[in-house]
Amino acid sequence: MPVYNAERFIQRSLDSALAQTYRNIEIIIVDDCSTDRTAEIVKSYHNPKVKYFLQKPNGGQGAARNLGISESKGQFVTFLDADDYYVPAKIEREVHFLMGHPEYRAVCSDTLYFYLGRLEKLYRKLYSFRSGNFLNALFNFNYPHLNTFMVSRAVLDEVGFFNETRYFPEDWEMFLRISLAGYEFGYLEEFLVVVEVRDDSNTTIGIQHILKQNAIEALRQISSLLSPEQMAMYNVDKIIRRMHHKLAIAYLANGQKDDFARAMLALYRRFPVRILIHMLVIAVRLAPSSVWVRSLTTLWRLNQKVLQSTSVELC
Repeated sequence: MPVYNAERFIQRSLDSALAQTYRNIEIIIVDDCSTDRTAEIVKSYHNPKVKYFLQKPNGGQGAARNLGISESKGQFVTFLDADDYYVPAKIEREVHFLMGHPEYRAVCSDTLYFYLGRLEKLYRKLYSFRSGNFLNALFNFNYPHLNTFMVSRAVLDEVGFFNETRYFPEDWEMFLRISLAGYEFGYLEEFLVVVEVRDDSNTTIGIQHILKQNAIEALRQISSLLSPEQMAMYNVDKIIRRMHHKLAIAYLANGQKDDFARAMLALYRRFPVRILIHMLVIAVRLAPSSVWVRSLTTLWRLNQKVLQSTSVELC
């Protein structure tokens, strides 16, 4: 569990880990230099299963998770963010799956979401998965939530831990590396994790351009591991181009008109489309930044809420 200034919700997540029906676990908390009462709350548990580590200096989630993996002793590793929580059978169900299906070395499950302060109303994303090869879904940025993920420690030792760059899609990039190493994912169609959606999370609109830049870099790094046949099979060049479009929109949503213009003009160099792009850039520059920021932020939030209400009862 990587934690940073998590005093508001750390007890909920830690209690959910301690309440697991599978008892042979260790809970490794990596505190990324919190300045609130996070450390005090964790240390108040006095439970031998809970191990607290302070990461200095502040290094971000990827570095915190890597420290946690390095300190782990178990055969399998799973993750939990400080503002989310497990249902009681989460670890038991995934351990039993991996022990009973040796052809899989990693497993994920379905996820429920709730918005800040509205725990009574749960949602799920519209897409779903099937056990097997995840590569096609992963290349289209369709991947399970990291908190549902459990993997053999031996696999992580083989493919490497998380990228430690801040605001990097480190979970998605790791899933890709695991898949490219030839490992398939098991998938449990069960709601085993509940995730809180907050305006101040690491996916907010204000840093979308940074996330998109890092996603493009991750795709470039992954491309170096692919054969020409794989590049063509998964349309990687087209996916990278699509991500450049998303980067341009993210610039505009953040009020960065000049960066938006440069990104769009770099994508369209041929006549006559380039003329149309120039006209679009002029229109963007004429309109107040607040118009674009407000409109695109609203659309982004609506897209984030393309979730389907569910009456699943957690137990």
